[in-house]
Amino acid sequence: MLGIRRPPARSRAWKPSEDAMLGKKPDREVARLVGRSLANVQIRRFLKGIPNPAPLRRPWTPKEDELLGRLGDEEVMKQTGRSLKSVLHRRDFLGIPNPEPKRWYWKPSDVALLGKFSDHEVARRLGCPVRTVQVKRYHLGISAPEAYG
Repeated sequence: MLGIRRPPARSRAWKPSEDAMLGKKPDREVARLVGRSLANVQIRRFLKGIPNPAPLRRPWTPKEDELLGRLGDEEVMKQTGRSLKSVLHRRDFLGIPNPEPKRWYWKPSDVALLGKFSDHEVARRLGCPVRTVQVKRYHLGISAPEAYG
C-alpha cells in the first residue's frame, strides 16, 4: 500500500529429493514436478555443477570438426544432421574455410588471364560461370581481347 513495495518472498529451501531430480529429467519437467520456476531450477542445477540432461544444442564432436576441413557445407549438414546456420557458425568460430565455396575467390593468377583469353575460355579454365568472368573483367576495367570483341 501507499506505493511501498513488499520485499520479494524468499524461496523455500530445496529438499534433497528435489535436488536428486536435477540433471536426471529436463529442467522444465523438474520445475513442474517440484513447483518452482524454470529459471529457479536452471540456476540451482548450474550452481550445483550438474550438466543439462537435455541441452538445446548438442556439442560438436572432434569427428564433426574434422569434417569441416574436408567437406563442403551441404555434405557436413547431411552427415551431421546439423543446420546450415550451425555449420557456418562452427566453421567461422574455428576459422576453417569452406573447401567447396559457392562464391568464386579470385587469385592474382586468375586475374592475369582476364583480357588475354576470351571470357568463355577463362571460365572454362577456372571452372566458374562466364558471367563471373565478365563481371570481374568489367569491374577491373579490363577490355576483352581484340579477337573476342
